Amino acid sequence: SRSNRYATYYRVGSGRGKIDIHNFFDLQYYGPVTDSDGQNFQVTFDTGSSFTWLPGSGCKSCDHIESSASADGDPSITDKGTCQDCAGPHRLRYCGKSLDRSLLLTYGKGSAYGVLCERDFTLGGLTVHGQPYVYVTETDTAMSYLSQAEGIVGMGFSTLSENIQTVMESLVAEDVLSVPQFTFVLTENGRHGSQLILGDTPWDEDFIYSAPVVQPSYWTVQFTSVSVLPPIPSSHDSSFTTVEPSSAPDGGYGYGVSNTDPVIATSRRLGDRDGAGDGGGDVNVTDEAGKVLPISSLGIIDTGSSLIYTPDDPTTYILLLKELQPDLKELKRAQCSHVDPDSPSVGVVQCLCNHVHKWKRLSWDVGNVHFDIGPAEYFIPGLSENPFMCTFAIQPGSGLDGNAWLIGDAFLKKWA
Repeated sequence: SRSNRYATYYRVGSGRGKIDIHNFFDLQYYGPVTDSDGQNFQVTFDTGSSFTWLPGSGCKSCDHIESSASADGDPSITDKGTCQDCAGPHRLRYCGKSLDRSLLLTYGKGSAYGVLCERDFTLGGLTVHGQPYVYVTETDTAMSYLSQAEGIVGMGFSTLSENIQTVMESLVAEDVLSVPQFTFVLTENGRHGSQLILGDTPWDEDFIYSAPVVQPSYWTVQFTSVSVLPPIPSSHDSSFTTVEPSSAPDGGYGYGVSNTDPVIATSRRLGDRDGAGDGGGDVNVTDEAGKVLPISSLGIIDTGSSLIYTPDDPTTYILLLKELQPDLKELKRAQCSHVDPDSPSVGVVQCLCNHVHKWKRLSWDVGNVHFDIGPAEYFIPGLSENPFMCTFAIQPGSGLDGNAWLIGDAFLKKWA
């Protein structure tokens, strides 16, 4: 059985909550939050943002939302284009306690507009009281397109939400949690069994490899290096967790940080190298030769993103594409498009799904530990009009400050 975990620790409370997460074709992971009226909303639990929002009565999804606002607080929109109902069947009937403030929330895939309110919510059997959230009256079409989630619960730091208290901070402040952490378990290939655990986990941890959170806004991790490895010889199965620095193990894989700094770490239960048995295969702690790339090793862990985005340095994506791809004969055999690293044409890399196994592995390293993904993870089926083609899940330019990778579900589905 998998023992994969991705988590963050705060301070000690008293309970544990478990949320069953739905896997939508490895592209979106979402689960329920219950409002004070007993309605269940499906939301994305997003480590790449910090605001919580849900759709209000009459919520519309339109082609355009302008960033400016008129005197009465409504978006200043002259032409919204085509509008339809926001994603999902559920709507909040009322705001709760209004905080008399309008907010426009901007994400990589779109925007949402609404008013800041407070009300009680329950998630995983745990209730937070008077939680600040955005009662959304409008999103843009991009936010709703193919979305299975009706809203977002931000799991980042409150520095991203203008110091408005996050749901996780509320759980901690109310002493709800037995251990101040949250843990993601993400499945692959659309399988059931994904979870979000709030509080302590039921698994024993054999090894932990930690890296510091260097920017407590996003979950930004300084890895040792980014490297390319030969094509995968066997399957791996691992976990991603964050631990308080004082509880990180001694050894060569952690980073020295103060006892008040959060840490992201990987931990896993050892198993059979061939993937048989309960353990599922060891992490790649090995002398295997990898080619370290001269690129940024700063990474933002983002459960709300399906894909992986390179740092904004324009040479990074070109170098990565050149190093990962097989020889020209294999590229032609796989009918790959947009793969010329010297003069990449505009467009997304696509290859025949059953001919990508010769592509190399990409690894984010902690010490001499490789946390790698191969073409089985970074080529995604179902995004092309041609059902036989798979789409490259690594895209150029995260658009974020600090020259960081945005590391989404294409990585986390293996290591979380």
